[in-house]
Amino acid sequence: MPPALPPARTSEHDGESLGRRLSSKLSVSISSMLSRLSSKSDSGQSRSSGSPHYTSQDSSSLSRDIFWGRSEGNVEEKYDLCEEIGRGAFGVVRKAKDKTSGRILCCKTINKECLNEQQLREVQHEAAVMLHLRGHPNVVTVMGVFEDERQMYIVEELCTGGSLTQMMERRGGYLPERDAIKIMKAVLEVVAHCHSMGVLYRDIKPDNFLLLDPSASYSQIKAIDFGISVFLKPGEFEQEMCGTPSYMAPEVFDNEYSLPSDIWSCGVMMYQLLSGSFPFKAKTMIDLSREILTGKVNMEGESWRKVSPVAKDLLTHLMTMRPEKRFTAQEALHHPWFHARRVSMSGVVTKVIDRKGLANTMLQRLRSFSKMSSFQQEAMRQAVSRLDEAHVAGIKAMFRNLDKDGNGELSIQEILEGLVAQGVQIQEEEVQDIINRLDGAGINTISSDEFLAAVFNRSLLEKHNLLESAFKHFDADGDGFISKEDLQKGLTSKAVEQDKAEEMLRLVDVDGNGKVDLDEFVAMMMRDNQGKERRWPYLGAVISNSPNSSERTQSCSIM
Repeated sequence: MPPALPPARTSEHDGESLGRRLSSKLSVSISSMLSRLSSKSDSGQSRSSGSPHYTSQDSSSLSRDIFWGRSEGNVEEKYDLCEEIGRGAFGVVRKAKDKTSGRILCCKTINKECLNEQQLREVQHEAAVMLHLRGHPNVVTVMGVFEDERQMYIVEELCTGGSLTQMMERRGGYLPERDAIKIMKAVLEVVAHCHSMGVLYRDIKPDNFLLLDPSASYSQIKAIDFGISVFLKPGEFEQEMCGTPSYMAPEVFDNEYSLPSDIWSCGVMMYQLLSGSFPFKAKTMIDLSREILTGKVNMEGESWRKVSPVAKDLLTHLMTMRPEKRFTAQEALHHPWFHARRVSMSGVVTKVIDRKGLANTMLQRLRSFSKMSSFQQEAMRQAVSRLDEAHVAGIKAMFRNLDKDGNGELSIQEILEGLVAQGVQIQEEEVQDIINRLDGAGINTISSDEFLAAVFNRSLLEKHNLLESAFKHFDADGDGFISKEDLQKGLTSKAVEQDKAEEMLRLVDVDGNGKVDLDEFVAMMMRDNQGKERRWPYLGAVISNSPNSSERTQSCSIM
């Protein structure tokens, strides 16, 4: 196997990775993916229950669709190519200076003449994934892709702070809990972003997270190496055994896995950060797979004595044997461990109550809900109205605490006083604006139902099969589509003119047929809690159809 083009970092740490069909390969950064190309199998397929098969050929097509047209001409028109910082069999890595901003980046120059057609597709696939994920602060940013007859140039951020693995080695092999919190928050935010964009990472480990520079905070880590990542449609499964063995989920060894496999890998990484060791320590591949398939995670012994119970609780939810019982990345981010208020000198979490964080979350959700269209707002009301009482008990308790006069409505003053009491800075005018947007100008209160719809965690909607039920509310004639007439009838809380209904549908109608189907409806509802639209170029939304226990759902319905 020819040597890989070195990664854009000051010192290299190569992690051994289990590649397609367990072949050995390097897994470091965009360029190291080239060393895997010759050993990749073409036989892997993923499968779906109740939906069409989704093969590796589909993934290649999606990569080409995303990549196509991204080549931006002559690289030297935009960047000065500076000193060489690495060289390999397929090309070189140089520092690059942006001619406009003066920012120092790196440019990976790949000699296409050294690649066959399949290898070139693999290079384009990883570039496509990174372009698709571009914009997240914790994913290394690809600034541009350039291509001529002989070479391909990938310009991206230059990370000089080394990998998390190297940083852990410098600090004795593990980290204080206060530092692990910052790192795992960033890691899970990356995973949440990947999953929301239809990407299964498949190689989550400390080697693949770099510090931007030696002085960067842990929250500024950057995810790299998406060479074995795949695009995955909702409800479908991968069958290729792929990843780094020690971080692979049990179901990967059974050759049928999906998004929850990334969550298990996050758990292994968190375990490693806190203890300095792996949860499974077998020396051979066969023994390691047997250990992982038992699912027994030991959190006893000297290295775990100072780790807080709340950290251990999160680990149990990340490393649950049954994939459908694991937290999603979004659920994990709302775990109390990430809302710690008090940390001892040794870095151990000693208090995790964060009322200000809860109040800020409530405010964020109210803001987001107020910016939704009437279509989205009514859909949320319909969805949440179908929940069992146990699933909204926490939000109703919050409403009662704010409703000081007990009249079943929240006034501007009640909301303002409740937020200010928890240390949230907000002006009365903003609260007024939020309330006015919910049902129209002049409405100065929020009802209990309105509050439930606004504050409920949207990432849990599909887990209760609420979206299909809400869709049926609008699709009164049962033809599988929401027309403008259906929408006008379904908006029970607000009269909408025909042209306004047409505009609402147009914003959701991806295929342009003048109607909204279930996939388009789900895509509309699964936008993030900031009110920003996620763009899926090839699918409607990423849906987890995993059932949750009522106990766990209740604890997560607010956060």
